[in-house]
Amino acid sequence: MFFLVISRKWCKGKDDYSVFVDAGFFFGFRRDVKVYHRGGVFPKLLLLFVSILLFVCSSEILTRAYHYARYNRAFFDDRDAGESVVRDERLGWRAREYFHFRYLRRDERGKAYLASGSTGKWGFRASGDIHDTGRRYRILIVGDSFTHALEVGDKETYYAFLRKALPVEIFAYGAIGYGNLQEFMILDEFIDMIKPDLLLMQLCTNDFINNSYELESLSIINNQRMRRPYLNEKGELFYKTPGCVPSLRTWLVSHSRFFSFLFHRWDLALAQFEGCKSVEVEIQNSKGVHQKYEAAKVVTAKVFKKIKERSGKVPVFVFVADRLEPFYGDFRKISKDTGLVFLDGVAAAVWEAHGKGEAVFVQDEGHWSPRGHEVAGLALLTSLKDYLPSFSSQRADDVSHFKKAKRE
Repeated sequence: MFFLVISRKWCKGKDDYSVFVDAGFFFGFRRDVKVYHRGGVFPKLLLLFVSILLFVCSSEILTRAYHYARYNRAFFDDRDAGESVVRDERLGWRAREYFHFRYLRRDERGKAYLASGSTGKWGFRASGDIHDTGRRYRILIVGDSFTHALEVGDKETYYAFLRKALPVEIFAYGAIGYGNLQEFMILDEFIDMIKPDLLLMQLCTNDFINNSYELESLSIINNQRMRRPYLNEKGELFYKTPGCVPSLRTWLVSHSRFFSFLFHRWDLALAQFEGCKSVEVEIQNSKGVHQKYEAAKVVTAKVFKKIKERSGKVPVFVFVADRLEPFYGDFRKISKDTGLVFLDGVAAAVWEAHGKGEAVFVQDEGHWSPRGHEVAGLALLTSLKDYLPSFSSQRADDVSHFKKAKRE
């Protein structure tokens, strides 16, 4: 284990001393480096500066070493944006392919469970058989962290229940922090290769924030602080890192994993204080009467039109994972205006189960637990059954046991 000791030795007079740095490892290496020898205030400031510098450097090294050992994350490559995502020039970031995770999670009741899963080629969390000679019905699902689903195992995602109940091939791609434009770009990248029969877009009410550079820059809880693509109100594409102005913080987050961790924790702590209001709260309190939010709705509608045009004759269904207003209602309206089919029962089903005392959420988060994914999967089955030609009434009876399924 690395250790660091900074000490001073008194010399001659009362105010004269030498500053020494002892750095090494417990297995034997040790070195004394004389830094300064003089009395007064300056050596004390130097001592403080050297202490902070060495602490930051050692913390950065330990953070990177931990990421490398735990997640096989590149030690020096800062394009490697996180354990589950990697930086991407076009998308901002994308889901890491062949990523294996094993996390100890707790549901909202505090019950611990093991979430163990993986992504496949191109970062897909679920991949059907592209070369299926029988050409089964194909569903392509694109979303954000609810579809990335790092809170549950491979067999516990909402689309795992769809795949279990339906004779279909499921392709599911999600990445933490994605906005609707990034989801469209994923759709654009893979639709011709997968050739789906149905598109299912998983939305989240914070997408309005992530679709707008101005709103994301003002947000405390939904600012990803990574360079990403945006559309302006004219429909023009641009890339920017959300933040009011380029700052030391932006640079540190982009180049230091230790500071990235610290600032992320700081933002979460700030969000817990009642007096600290993020822009989402302003929009909710004003019931959507907010200039920048109005602009975000215009941009979101443009993205939805792109999804509709790119999908061609393939039907597009959308559902929202949570139900915060006015965002939820605005998603419903924009979907209707752009010709996308809005599925209205998923978030309601999850919250209904929550109201009955079921542990459908992960502790201290809004993401779904295994039971939450199960409830969402059943709600989607109910919503989609009339649109799937292969979904018979007999098969609907077959999946009725999901309603009774309870997790211990």
